[in-house]
Amino acid sequence: MEVFSFIARLLLSVADFGLWLLLGLLALIAAGLTRRYLRGRWRIRLATAGLILVAVALLAISGYQFWFTHRPIPPDMSQELYPGVLYRREARAEPRPLVIHTVRIDLNQPGLEFHITPGNSATEYPLMAQTASQFLRESGVQIAINAGFFTPWWSRTPWDYYPHPGEPVTVKGLYSAEGVRYGIDVTEYPVLYLSEDGQPQFEPPTEIYNAIAGNYLFIQDGEVELPSIRYNVEIHPRTVIAFDADFQIMLWILIDGRQPNYSEGVTMFELAEIARDMGVDYALNLDGGGSTTLVVEGEDGQPVVLNSPIDQGLPGRERYIASHLGLAVTEVRTQPTSP
Repeated sequence: MEVFSFIARLLLSVADFGLWLLLGLLALIAAGLTRRYLRGRWRIRLATAGLILVAVALLAISGYQFWFTHRPIPPDMSQELYPGVLYRREARAEPRPLVIHTVRIDLNQPGLEFHITPGNSATEYPLMAQTASQFLRESGVQIAINAGFFTPWWSRTPWDYYPHPGEPVTVKGLYSAEGVRYGIDVTEYPVLYLSEDGQPQFEPPTEIYNAIAGNYLFIQDGEVELPSIRYNVEIHPRTVIAFDADFQIMLWILIDGRQPNYSEGVTMFELAEIARDMGVDYALNLDGGGSTTLVVEGEDGQPVVLNSPIDQGLPGRERYIASHLGLAVTEVRTQPTSP
């Protein structure tokens, strides 16, 4: 069945590409016929120029469509980014094309500090939208991922979307950055608490230092707990923070999606299976979709995007989001390899 599914997806992508290519060629033929039989008239010349522009645009669309559906799959790799911090990239063909990114953090490693996007608790919208790359540059962390669900947000067209850079937003659930709390009170959203020395727990501590919320703590004590609602059975990019049974290992799991024949995304149930295969006993689901982003500091101090985020249908485009989780490392690290 997987073979037939792959062939069907390939035929559909080729057919889509062929349609745009055919339209472009027809426009070029029409332009040629117009010039041949109706030359000398300025209106016809103008029409010819218009047809040529249309043909070029259609051919460009067909070229982009072909590239979008035939991108090369990145090779598997595993690399220590910093002492105690291991990055792994894995490509799978089942249940559909997937590219899975994992950052494994040994919480016993000294010199690790977690940072949450700081917010202004005195305002209704305590955060200014920024990309994960901007957060990495401004906060001084070496690795960062997108964090929680936020509002307001919409993406109707490339010209009609929110937020733009620096526009006000807020997060859903309890958040705290170095003791400053903010966010919408969504009591059903589970919260991960991180102490000043980076120790995690899901039970509220006496004093809250860093806190980050997600919509599901979907693995607890190794058991999966998920309702069969639309969000959980649809295929999307995903971002997860997970732990082993003793909370000694933290995993950031990000799965690219919405990119045909490259990485198409997973359901929450598939995500739970992938996480449990990695030895996860606790897993908190964060905002996914077009927000899913993993960045690391490059050798020149600039952000390097390790995954393939997708916003407004454009692979590699980072979305402007509300919150992030970052890791600052005091040890010298090796240079990561970008995908």
